[in-house]
Amino acid sequence: MIIPQVKNTEQNARAIFQRIVRSNTTPVIDLDEVLFCAKHRQTLYSKDDVWRGKCGPDQVGQLDLDKYRSKTTRDLVMRDKNLPLLGLVTLLNDAGIDYHVATARVGCTHTLELLKSRGVRPRVLICREGEHDSRKDNVLKADGIRKHFPPCLRSRMILIDDNLSNCNTLRDLGMQVLQITASDQLDIRDLI
Repeated sequence: MIIPQVKNTEQNARAIFQRIVRSNTTPVIDLDEVLFCAKHRQTLYSKDDVWRGKCGPDQVGQLDLDKYRSKTTRDLVMRDKNLPLLGLVTLLNDAGIDYHVATARVGCTHTLELLKSRGVRPRVLICREGEHDSRKDNVLKADGIRKHFPPCLRSRMILIDDNLSNCNTLRDLGMQVLQITASDQLDIRDLI
C-alpha cells in the first residue's frame, strides 16, 4: 500500500486539520521536519565516517545521534525554526482537539521549553528515555504507541511524520499515516 505524501505547507496544515475533524481521528505528530526544522543541529553519517570506523556501512545517511545530542543546548534548540505544519497544532489547540507528539528527540528540558514556547501541548509525549536511548526512530515510536494506546484505538489515530520507515512501522500497528515532505508531492486535497 502506498503511503500518502503531503507537502509541508500552511494550506496543507488547514486541510489536514479538516480531515482530522471530519474523520474524528487523533493525530500523532513528529517534531523534526514536520513542526520544526533542526537541520542546524543535525549531522548525517557519511562514507568517510565508515572509513574512520565511526559507523557501519548501513548507517550512511542516518543521523549521528552523538553529534546531535552534543548540539542539544538550550541556545541551539531554541533556534529550531517553525515549519508551516506548526499551524496544524494552533488549529488543534484552538478547537480543543487532543493530539500527541512522537519524536526521536530526548525529552530534555530544552525540548520541553521549546514545545511550551511554541504552543505545542501534546496529551502524550513519546520520546527517547534519556541520553543512552539509541533505539531506531521507528522502534522508539512503535514502542511508545504500544505502551500508551491499545490496538482498538490505533485505527482512529493518524501519524504525521516525515520518515517513511516510521510511517510503514506504525501503519503496520493499525494507524493511518501521512508522510510529510518538503518536496513537490501530492496536495492533501488529492487524498480526501
